[in-house]
Amino acid sequence: MILTVDAMRAAYAYLAETEPFKDWNLHDAEDVEFKVTRIARVYGETHTTVRDDGKFEFTIDLSGVKHTHTASIMVTMAHEMVHVHQRHNCINLTNKAHGADFHALAAEVCTAHGFDPGQF
Repeated sequence: MILTVDAMRAAYAYLAETEPFKDWNLHDAEDVEFKVTRIARVYGETHTTVRDDGKFEFTIDLSGVKHTHTASIMVTMAHEMVHVHQRHNCINLTNKAHGADFHALAAEVCTAHGFDPGQF
């Protein structure tokens, strides 16, 4: 399968309607920018911009090279949505992106969705 921005937006929108995401007050899918990259070294990245009015804007990049099936797209999108939640709520904004706070949130997501925490 070929990864598209529309597929990314649909994955985000679906996950946002499920536990634990639905309780996290995330941005709507229409308010997030999605990009397909050709970067082979990373599965996904989240970028945050703070506007002049103090509100956050998010961009989620997923690698079209790494994502060739639905399951990997869903896992990586969920992973990036944890980062969106962290940044939107100023949770552990240190240089260690995958610290204890991330792992606690990731455990909630993995339990709710049956994802393998070792691959998350």
